[in-house]
Amino acid sequence: MLAPLGVLLTMAVLVGVAFGVHDAVAKLNMEDVNPSALSLATLLAGLPLLAVFLPAAGGLRLTPLSAALFVAAGVVNFALGRTTMYAATSALTASGASVMTASSAVFSVAIGAAMGEAVTWNVALGVTAIVVAVYLASGWSARSGLTARGLGLGLATGLAIATSVAII
Repeated sequence: MLAPLGVLLTMAVLVGVAFGVHDAVAKLNMEDVNPSALSLATLLAGLPLLAVFLPAAGGLRLTPLSAALFVAAGVVNFALGRTTMYAATSALTASGASVMTASSAVFSVAIGAAMGEAVTWNVALGVTAIVVAVYLASGWSARSGLTARGLGLGLATGLAIATSVAII
């Protein structure tokens, strides 16, 4: 049974707020902060929200396979995605890391295509618009501190995020 529309909309707005707060916190000076510790902190901060809102959304009906896939997606997202994002933020800037993280849309389309999904012109234009919009909104320029390490970490973040979504 699907949760009422109001619950789903509330959850969607709260996810947006959570990502906004997360990005604002990520913009703090993180030169001396361990990316793994930040990943663990965000994971622990999300558990109370999950405990409150999951039952309101109808809960989860898991099979052993779906439970294993959720765990695998969580490991990829948090152990790889978040950690590489925090490392990219310290190697570039928060804005630069956000631009690189937007590559997850490109990786998602590529993974979907590899899994047999059709890539239409609308999808291609939409992904391009997402990446360009994030770049423009960030005010970041590749000339402002792009390093091979930062680029690699940022693209690894995008790939990890897209992979975790594909696993689910």
